[in-house]
Amino acid sequence: GDQDILKIEGSGANGPQLRTYDSSTASDDDGFGLIDMAFKDSGGNETIGNRIKSVVNDVTNGTEDTSLEFYTLNNANLTKALTLDNTQNATFAGDLTVNGGDFDLTKTNGSPTINMLYDGNNPSANTLLHYLNYKVDYDGSHQDWGGIEHRTTSSSSVRTELRFNVKSTSGNVENALTLQGQSSAVPNATFPGSVTAANFILTGTDGFNLPSGGFVDWANGDARIVEGDTNNYSLSFKTYDGSACSTALRLEG
Repeated sequence: GDQDILKIEGSGANGPQLRTYDSSTASDDDGFGLIDMAFKDSGGNETIGNRIKSVVNDVTNGTEDTSLEFYTLNNANLTKALTLDNTQNATFAGDLTVNGGDFDLTKTNGSPTINMLYDGNNPSANTLLHYLNYKVDYDGSHQDWGGIEHRTTSSSSVRTELRFNVKSTSGNVENALTLQGQSSAVPNATFPGSVTAANFILTGTDGFNLPSGGFVDWANGDARIVEGDTNNYSLSFKTYDGSACSTALRLEG
C-alpha cells in the first residue's frame, strides 16, 4: 500500500515495548527523545506538522526530572501546545475546550483550587480582570445568558468588585448584584433591583439609609412611612382606610 507501518509485537505481562536511549551525557533542559510527523506541503516540501519531545529538566542522579512537550504547526511555525511536567501538571499554551460536558476537580486530602491569573501590566480603574461566562444554545446560536465579572472599581485600580449578571429585561444580560471593595470600610453590596427576604437583620450602627423621598411600605399597601411626602423633611405615617393608604400622622421637620 501507500503507508509504511512500524509494528512491534510481543508477549508477556508488559506487552511489546519501544525504548529510545540517548547515550550522551545530558545537561539540564536537554532534549533526549523526539518524534516528528511530517507531510508534503503544496510546494512539495517536507514539512514537520507535529512533534512530541522529551526533555530532561534536572539530570542530578537520584532527583532526575523530565517533561513531555507536544507541538503543532501554526501558520508555518512549529509551536508548543502542551507540556506535561515532572509534577504531573499539564500546561496548555492556548484555550482548553471540554466537549464531554463535565469538569471534575478532585484533590486528595486538600481543597481543590482554580487559579485565574490576570498577567502583564498593572490594571487601571474599571478594568475587567476575570470573567465566568455562562452560554446557552438557543435558537441555533450560542448566547450569553449570565456571568460573574471580577474587575477593578471605577474609582480605584487596587479595589475590586464582583458583579453577578443574569439574563433579564428584553433578553439582555444585566447586573443583579455588585459586591464592591471599599478603601476604608468593609465591602458594600448593591442590588439594582428589589431585594426579597424573610427577615432583614441589621448588625451595624448605620441602619437603613433611604434616599430623599424614600419610604417603608408594608405588603398589600396596608401601611407606609414616607419622608417628604408633603413638605421637605416631613415624615408621614399612612394607614389603609378601606379605600386608600391615607396619612394618619405627619411629623414636620
